[in-house]
Amino acid sequence: PQKKLRLPKIRRHKRSPLLFWLGLLIVLFFPLVSTFGLMATGFLTLTQSVKAAEQGDFSSSRSSFSFAQGLFNAADVTATGILIFPILAKTQMAQPEQAIETGQQVSDTGKELVESAQTLQSINAGKSDDPKHDFLQALATGKNALLTLQKLSAEEKLPPAVQVKLLALRDSMSIVENTSDSLPVLLGFEGKKKYLILFQNNM
Repeated sequence: PQKKLRLPKIRRHKRSPLLFWLGLLIVLFFPLVSTFGLMATGFLTLTQSVKAAEQGDFSSSRSSFSFAQGLFNAADVTATGILIFPILAKTQMAQPEQAIETGQQVSDTGKELVESAQTLQSINAGKSDDPKHDFLQALATGKNALLTLQKLSAEEKLPPAVQVKLLALRDSMSIVENTSDSLPVLLGFEGKKKYLILFQNNM
């Protein structure tokens, strides 16, 4: 009689429910944690950018604004992967989305202002090939950037640190806005100018 061959039994490993729930938690919460982490780092970087600009370090300030812009763009991408908010509370999604959008606008606007300041710095140092053109371009860019910041300020969307600095510059901004059309002539871009300055006291 032929002997029957016994095949080894294949053991099937049962999938642990712990791994399933762990994977589910990662899918749900990792985008959430990443988004808020990127947002917090972005707003912190914005504060550092403003401080660098105040110290006259426009190169570092510009780099920081660009870095902050990248952080908010990354947060915008990770926010699309947040599944738990639409499931639990759709209305709560508006808050992080609004904060990300504000961060993107402030980063972009701050970068434009710093670039305008760098252009004016180059003109003052005599490093510009076309001072008048560069001045008008820097003035227009800076003016549009300030208008954007004023709009965000009126909507109470600015970070507190940026809001304080904007209020401190309100008088200077008003002077620039009122004299922007006359500045090229006053600064001698149309030719050399001579001015007589008189001071009067109360005597």
